[in-house]
Parts: sequence; structure tokens; C-alpha cells
Amino acid sequence: MRPVPPFSGAHLRPPTASGSSIARTAKSRPTKPSGDKDMNFKRTHIPVLTITAAALFAAWPSGLAKRTLLTNAVVHTVSGPTHTPGFVLLDGDTIKAVGPAEKMPQFKKVDTINLKGQHIFPGIIATTTALGLMEIAAVRATVDTSEVGTYTPEVKSWLAINPDSELIPVARANGITHFLPTPQGGTVSGQSGLLSTVGWGYENMLRNSPVALHVFWPRMTINPGADDAKKQADERDKRLKEIDEFFEQARAFVKTQSEPGHKGVPAWNAMTPWVRGEKPLMIHANSQTQIESALEWSAKRGWRMILAGGRDAWRVADRLAKHKIPLIYEHTFTLPPRDFDRYDVQFRAAGILHKAGVKVIFSEGLTRFAATNARNVPYAAAQSATHGLPTDIAHKGLTLFAAEALGVADRLGSIQPGKEATLFVSNGDILEITTQVKQMWIAGEKIDLSSRHTRLYKKYRNRPKPTKQTSAAYPIKQSVPEYLKLPDFYKKSTTVKGLPVVSSDKVTDFALKEAAHLVEKMIGHRKDILDNMIKRNCRLVVMGHNEFTTQIPEYAHFEPAKFWDRRARGFGSDRDDPVISCAEENLLCYPGDPYNTENILIHEFAHAIHLNGIFDVDPTFDERLEKTYDAAMAKGLWKGKYASNNHYEYWAEGVQSWFNTNRPPDHDHNHVDNREELKAYDPPLAKLVKEIFGETDWRYKRPSQRASRAHLKGFDPLNTPTFKWPKDINDFYLKYVKEQAKKKKEKAGN
Repeated sequence: MRPVPPFSGAHLRPPTASGSSIARTAKSRPTKPSGDKDMNFKRTHIPVLTITAAALFAAWPSGLAKRTLLTNAVVHTVSGPTHTPGFVLLDGDTIKAVGPAEKMPQFKKVDTINLKGQHIFPGIIATTTALGLMEIAAVRATVDTSEVGTYTPEVKSWLAINPDSELIPVARANGITHFLPTPQGGTVSGQSGLLSTVGWGYENMLRNSPVALHVFWPRMTINPGADDAKKQADERDKRLKEIDEFFEQARAFVKTQSEPGHKGVPAWNAMTPWVRGEKPLMIHANSQTQIESALEWSAKRGWRMILAGGRDAWRVADRLAKHKIPLIYEHTFTLPPRDFDRYDVQFRAAGILHKAGVKVIFSEGLTRFAATNARNVPYAAAQSATHGLPTDIAHKGLTLFAAEALGVADRLGSIQPGKEATLFVSNGDILEITTQVKQMWIAGEKIDLSSRHTRLYKKYRNRPKPTKQTSAAYPIKQSVPEYLKLPDFYKKSTTVKGLPVVSSDKVTDFALKEAAHLVEKMIGHRKDILDNMIKRNCRLVVMGHNEFTTQIPEYAHFEPAKFWDRRARGFGSDRDDPVISCAEENLLCYPGDPYNTENILIHEFAHAIHLNGIFDVDPTFDERLEKTYDAAMAKGLWKGKYASNNHYEYWAEGVQSWFNTNRPPDHDHNHVDNREELKAYDPPLAKLVKEIFGETDWRYKRPSQRASRAHLKGFDPLNTPTFKWPKDINDFYLKYVKEQAKKKKEKAGN
């Protein structure tokens, strides 16, 4: 990390021999006393300063007397009503006025920006994060999250942040204006400070310090059946006793500080704000027993507490509310910890806690990818908002509640007159994943929202166009082959090596071309298989993003219609039915695509290749495939997963993985989602897939990654329709599934 000069009053731990230290500010070079003029730093000398939180706020860029009026916007004040439309007046680094448009006075000498219905939010605060302390988790030299030792209260995480981290601008581009780099390791891991996502170094990024002292609570559960159960219990009790002794010693030390001749000890000196009750402890605990133990300990001994982690916090919501403990919730997307928990228990947790009276703050936590995922914190709130948490409370969980817990609510967290002019403008609600942040101000300064992501996007978007194309452009005809004798529903078509691809006139030409391209890439080199499919009158149907299953003539008889309209967006063919289908939104990766982590055409076309292609070309294949499937099931492979249903789905799932387009792990899928993992996990299946498709270099990539290909020329992946289930279809489907489950349960009971 980039070294910074020491400041008087900031404790610097001596270098250790065991790697990085989050408290160390200058690595591999001697640190002279702060009064020395010759600091031996290669960078420009910076004068010695004594920094306080108040001084930092006052020292933010001066000379910002510019007045900016934001008008015609949806203003989410968070602390009060949402003004639609509304206005915000920025006066230098301060919000001067906020209100509904009809009450906006005439302002003089202002730069007016008409936002044309866009949204204004206060800046998001990312709490408990490794942002700034970790760049690449797999590269140890870029990981500065932990200090050596079990009790290191003097560690100050903000001294070690890397202001040039590529991850900070990425987080900023999604509305994050402040973050709390959190020290890890040991039991008392150190202090955290609140930083802005803009600045040349921690000196002018730091907004409030210290914010909290971080305590990682010991594991409380033991395995009563284990041989070392007593040893586990003794170790737990020992760690709890050590915590008690540490904090009691800190209290005793602080009491003696005023005695004549008293000499300070850095670790104990660092505890002063907490012993005096000026700052809160941030206790990291997840299990119910951990949380209950931490609550009891802090209440009994009078420590101010913020709970972080909180996986099981919903189980003790009433106790948290009673003690007015704010919660930094890090587990929205964590799998349920117990077999008997509901699948959506972590999604619903924030709503349960809110109803009990707990203020929930959202965080992506301190996992291996915590720094990278800091940008995704709005979506944790969004998921909770779809599972019982009111939307306005979800907004507060990203902004105001965080500011209150971290002691900066007088300046940050909401859009109010007198508060700091820190806010962003977006083209929709920040809880929507498709929303883009368009403009941002931090302390009144207009912020550049470019990042490594945008630079790379522009770089590869503007790369030279290839001079040769390996695929044909697949010309579209405004008719369908007569020999197919198709209904009038079908209006246009293209072909791939003679195989027809058809649709109504509601489908964009790009979808037909993309479907043809994928077929050619999959099986274009196997003329024998394609010819047999053509002989059997196979055709590929593309349904539009605003068309539904039973509108396709071949599926019009499906009952109940609304169930099938919601249930499927594509089918494979079999020996009695030559029709293969897929959907426009999945082919072109539209926002809202319900199958956005996989390509459905490749799955469904794999069925067609099997049953209408290989079946006749190689009569032994189906039997060999079924034997391979039986052997895999006997070994326990694919247990409980979609591939275990039958040898047909076993094959189609294998083909998806071969082309790197299977789903990531979920209730229906394990970790196997690419060719190498398939070879390692189920070699016999991989061998059969290779027999048909060969060891080609081609792997599926989303259209946005190859928009320069001839068949996609003119396609703009950033300007596409959004797929959405109609309410009547969605409501019917949910009701029908519920009724069927009830009937099944009643039948089982009889």
C-alpha cells in the first residue's frame, strides 16, 4: 500500500516480522519522530497536523461557494417526505433548501440543473467493509485487513487504507459516498473511522474517527457429542473471561491516567473514549447464543453497543429493540443456517427486526469478497424490501440509520437544510438493480463517476472491428418456409445450415440471428446430426419478450394456460414433437430475464440434438447415455439436482456446462457450471458430450461481450426492453402452485 507520513497524536505500531499491519503507515522504511524535519519520504513533505473529526469536516475543500439548484426530481429526503417533484439547493458544501416544486422560491445566482424526473438520494454509507484495505483477496500483499495479536485496540484501520484502490471508484459509482474500513483478526481488532470515497489520502478522506472499537465475540456453541466437548466449553469460558479482564483492566488504567507521574501505554490509552462511554463498541456476532451472550455482557457492564453480523438477530429481535441496539446486518444473501429454517429466512429477517423496533443497517459484511461486493449493498436492502421491509425503511438502512449509528447524523444520512451537500442522482430507485447513478456531489463537490469498469467498457467497446467474420449474418426473411405449413402467427425466419428459425413479427431480428448463431456454434460442424434434424422437420421457435408460452400455436393447448405462461420460457423437442423453443429476453439478455444466469436455448437444443439428431445417427448413443446416467446416480453424483431427474435432463445439463452456461449453485444446481468442472466431476458424461460436440474452443458469452459480431451489428445491449411478468399471470401462477401443493399434502395425509 502507498505509505503516508505519520501525524502527531496518531499511534504507530512498531513493524513486526509477520506480514502486513493495518496500523502501519510506512512500510519497510524507518519512521522518525513526528517533530523531525527530515522525514526521508520520497513524496512531497506534508506538515505535521493534529487531526480531529470536527477539523476534518471543516477542512474539506474550501472555496465552494457555488450554488447549484437541482429541480424537477424525485427527492428522497429519507428523514422526511419524498417530494415528487421536488428541488434541492446546494450552497457550497451545505444543503440550503429542500422542498416540493410548487413551493420552490425564486433563487438568484444559481446554476440550475433540470433532472427531468430523476431521483435524488443522500449518499449511501457502506459499513463493516474491507473496502480500501483489500484489493485482490488472493494476493496477500494487497490484503491489509488484520493486525497481529488478539487484543489490539490501538490499531486504526483508516491509516492503512489505499486511496488509490480501484474498488473505491466502483463502489462510488453505485451511490456509496462513505465507508467504514473494518479491522479484523483477534478478539479486539482495533478502531474504525468513517471515510469518504473521494480524496487523495486518508488525511482528507477521513470524516469521523474513531467511530467504534471492534470486538469479535467468541464462538458460543459446542458439540456435546464430541470427544473434546469439555475442552470446547473450557476454551469458550476462558475467552469470555479474557474479554472481561481486558475491559476491566482498561477501566482501571483510565482511572489512573490523571495521577502524577503516570506513563501511558498505547493499547490502554486507546481505550479511553470507550471507557468514558463516548464511543460505542461494535460487537461482531452471528449465532443466537453469541448475540445473547454479547447483549447480556454489554448490558451488565454498561458498554454502548452496535451489533454487526447478526445472522440470527431476528430470533432475538425483541431484546435488541428493548436495549435500542442498532444492527449492521450482513447476511441478506447468506443461506439459511439450519435445515428447518425457511429458504427465505435471511431475506425476511430485516422486516422482522423492523417490526420489533430494531434499526437495521445493511452491509455486505467481511467475507473474502467483501471489498469487491461493497458496491452491491443497495441490493441487500432491495431484497429485504421485497420480503416485508418497507421501502422507506430500506432507504434508511443504507443512509440515515448508518449515519446515526456512526455518529454523523448531524451531517450525513438525509437530505435536509443545514446538512452536508452529499447526495447522488439516479435514473430510478437505487433499490432497483437496473438503476444507474448519473451524478454525485460529496461535500458540495461534483464527483467523477468513472472507474476501472467504465474505462474497460469504453476500451473494448471501441476496439477495432474484425475484418473477417466466422459466422454468416443470417439474413432475415419476412416469410417462413412453405414446406413447414406453419400458422399465420409466424411472419419471419432465417436458417442455419438449413435448419429454420422462425418467429412472429414481434420478435427483433437480432434474436433470430443470435439463435441461429448459437446453433451453428454448438452443432454446425456435425452436418450428419443437423441433416437428420431437418429431415425430421425440426424448427426453432423464438418467442418475443412480450409473448407467452400458450400464444405459440404449438403450445396453445397447454392447460392451465396461465400456469404454463409463467412456468416455462422454452421447450426442447422429442421424438413426437419437432418444435424447439426459447425466448428473446434470454437470447439477448434483457433486464428482468428470469433465467439470466444461463442460456436456455443451449439446454433445450441439447434435447433436440439428442432425440431428433443423435438418436438416428448413432442408435447406440441413447443406451450408452442411460447407462452413464445410472452409474452416476449409483455414485451419488448430482444428488437432488436437476440433472438427476432422468437421463434426458442429465444430458442437457451436461451440455450446458460444456459450453460454460449453466447456473451457479442453487437448489437445483451444484458447482458444476463449466467444462473443466464437468470433466473433473463426471468424466464419463464429459466424454459423451465431447464425443458429439468435440473439444472446440467455443464457450458461450453474453451478447454484450460480442456486440461487434456481424449478426449483432447495430445491437445496443444498453438500450433494450425489460422483461416483466404480467400481474394476472404471476398472481394465477402463485395461487395455482399453492393450491397444488395443498392438494398434494392432503393426498399424502390420506
